[in-house]
Amino acid sequence: HQLEGMDEHEKKKAEFYKSLRADIAENTEKKKELCLKAEALKDSTDWKETTEVMIQLQKDWKKIGHSSKKNSEELWKRFISACDYFFNQKNNQINSQHSVEIENLALKKDLIQKINDIDTEKDTEAALQTLRELIANWNNIGYVPFKEKDKIHKEYRAAIEKQFEKLN
Repeated sequence: HQLEGMDEHEKKKAEFYKSLRADIAENTEKKKELCLKAEALKDSTDWKETTEVMIQLQKDWKKIGHSSKKNSEELWKRFISACDYFFNQKNNQINSQHSVEIENLALKKDLIQKINDIDTEKDTEAALQTLRELIANWNNIGYVPFKEKDKIHKEYRAAIEKQFEKLN
């Protein structure tokens, strides 16, 4: 046995280093597990739930102590690249979604202008048909930025009501 022939101080020191090596090995395994979890989630498009899980994984990583020097940097790069990949995909999706919503807002503003420009004086039947088509187009346009939703809808309702009053 290795500890035979050692004084008490040397035995305690040897036990401490043995325990430390065991902790480092355990921490390395925990970090490998977190890498696997992050890598498994990096392609998820369930943005809300996966964001919460990824943030928790990052918090868990910080709680884990030192891992082996040999693997520490490699594990960190592996872990953070999976996290970064997910968050970059999420940001790209949100930016893309926002661009579409901005386009939809412009389409809806244009449509409101067309509703306001309908000439109800000449041919009421044609004006009514045009109004119906514009309403159908409105319903086919997707979402607008959330903060603009109520304002644009009020403008739309006002334009329609004004034209229906004229058409009576």
